[in-house]
Amino acid sequence: MPEITPGFETGNYRMFCALNHFLIKDLDSDYFFGPLGFTNKFEYLPNYFFSEKVIRQIGYFECNHFAKYPFCFCADNSYKTLQNPPAITIPLNVQLIDLEVFLQLLWLIKDNSVNHYTMFAFSDENKVHYLRRSNFFSNCKGLFEDVEFSREELDKVKIYYEKLVEISSKKLSVDQESIFEKSGLGPSINQFEIYNSNNRIERAIFFLGTARSANTIPLRISFYVAILECLFTTDSSGLSHKIAERCALYIGGEAKLQKENFDRIKKAYAFRTKFFHGQNLEKSHAPLEIQILISTELDNLLRQVLNKVIMDDCDIFLQTNQQVLEEWFNSLIFKISEAK
Repeated sequence: MPEITPGFETGNYRMFCALNHFLIKDLDSDYFFGPLGFTNKFEYLPNYFFSEKVIRQIGYFECNHFAKYPFCFCADNSYKTLQNPPAITIPLNVQLIDLEVFLQLLWLIKDNSVNHYTMFAFSDENKVHYLRRSNFFSNCKGLFEDVEFSREELDKVKIYYEKLVEISSKKLSVDQESIFEKSGLGPSINQFEIYNSNNRIERAIFFLGTARSANTIPLRISFYVAILECLFTTDSSGLSHKIAERCALYIGGEAKLQKENFDRIKKAYAFRTKFFHGQNLEKSHAPLEIQILISTELDNLLRQVLNKVIMDDCDIFLQTNQQVLEEWFNSLIFKISEAK
């Protein structure tokens, strides 16, 4: 038997999930993100997962998804001592949400199109359950391409995760476990969230996921702009100019770079307005290669912004007093003026 996380072979809930377009450099030993393990040791599959009974239930086509990329596995023993363990719906949802958060945060390192397939789970009786999501992330060009991450880069994802847990205000409308029981093996529990309970950073992350799963470049650009609106607005007046100015000043750099970023955001905002209003795009924005360029520039810019917001300035962006935030944004202008 191969080495594996202790107790895995006796876990009362064992889960595994194939991944796509995800490569890990130097994966000689398994990489762990909490209870989730990532491995390319395919011998785990027949030893711990793919009994003939399991293969018959999930099908050879699903099994083939595990053939090319590292896959995710998990053994959940936390319910082992309970007299009445919960329905497998609960741990299956919990682990899939953790996996989805991990994959989402990979974007903060670099653009990618890493996705997961169906997550399967089975109990000691080898009864198979599954949970599938319908959204797939593509990269900023709308393509699905392999991307390799080092273990050091994955360690940074852990830091992002811990920081987001620390600043999260996420609240559900009812008890979490009852939500999982209600939704069963359904698509998402996001429908049970109270929108106003999410802070502006959480809303920005939500729009990021929506943008990356968009099936057209114009829609992706539009939700990229929504991220900037989440972060840099305090009212509804003069949005285009305010967002472009505040974001350019926030990223900083030489005056030339600030002006370039200002122009990029203004251009993207004008694009979004035409698109969302169902109007013809400007001729200069109509070619697909131009749209891909806008998307790529915004993607790179947003990565800089969100890294800085999450790791350095979360306190100010979590400010609920709009006047205080407005004054802070204004201070960015005067800092530039004083520097001159």
